[in-house]
Parts: sequence; C-alpha cells; structure tokens
Amino acid sequence: MNIIALVTHLKLVAQEAKKYAAGLASELSNATLEAMQEMDRAKVDRLSSVPVTIKADGWVKDETWEEYPLRYDITVNDVTATDRADIILSPNSLTAAMDCGVCQTCETQAGKICIWARKAPAEALTAEYRIIQGEKPKEE
Repeated sequence: MNIIALVTHLKLVAQEAKKYAAGLASELSNATLEAMQEMDRAKVDRLSSVPVTIKADGWVKDETWEEYPLRYDITVNDVTATDRADIILSPNSLTAAMDCGVCQTCETQAGKICIWARKAPAEALTAEYRIIQGEKPKEE
C-alpha cells in the first residue's frame, strides 16, 4: 500500500471513529435526560398530598410524651418507620387544634402516622399529609 492510500485509509477510519463516538455521546445524553425526567416524576409522586380527617373520637392514652397524653393514628398502608410525614392542618381547623393542644411533631410507624395532643379535639380536624420516603432497609 502506498503512502497516499494509507493516509486516505487512516482518515476514513478516523472519521468513522468520530461518528461512532458522537453516537455513543448522543445515547448517553438521551439516557441521562430520561433518568432525570424519571427522578422528577418520582419526586413529585413522593410529595403528593393526601386529605385526611382527624376525628374527635379514636384518640387513645399514650405515655410517650408526658405533655401530650393522647395519640391519634392515621392509617397509611405504605408508610414505614424510616419515612417522614408532614401534616398540614387546614385553616378552618387551626383554632380547634390549638384549643386541644395538638403537638407539632408526628411520627411514622409501620402502616400509620401518629399524632399527639393534650386533649381530644371538640370537633373533627381537617388536614392533609405528605410522606417523604426514607431509605428502605437493605436485605441481606
């Protein structure tokens, strides 16, 4: 093979390698974009609000907190102790919640969100909750 043919052949090989690398970069870019979009969708799903009514009855004695002797459990099928819950009272329930001394802190346990109060509310409270999923335990 003469030198001109060799140089021409090497240029063609280099051009094909460049096209191949550009294709791989494009695939990586598309896969990254799809992964980011999926994370955004998952994040939105994790933070969706669920309306809930906290009834005036159904409160039980609980000695976890001395200042808040009553507990109310909100059933949430998929919640675990590693998750976090935010409970947001509706504006029309704020006065009743203050009157009964609802604790600002709640706790997640398997299948429920626990809230505490100094006394049971005189009327049902309306609220919504949001679950922020915690890490799932690693299986061995």
